[in-house]
Amino acid sequence: MVSDSIKAIPLTHTKFADFTKKATADAHKTIKVLTCLSFDNKARVTWEIISTNPDFEKKGAK
Repeated sequence: MVSDSIKAIPLTHTKFADFTKKATADAHKTIKVLTCLSFDNKARVTWEIISTNPDFEKKGAK
């Protein structure tokens, strides 16, 4: 645990594969990270993303 609201959770390759069908990155060639945000509901997630990144909607993200 980094703080009361931030947690770092190292994953094995097998566990990481539960989150995506894409290949796991080769650590000798690239860097890979999975970042997750948790809020009470989808509207809150959307608000947080848009309020901290004014260009988000302009980039065509939905």
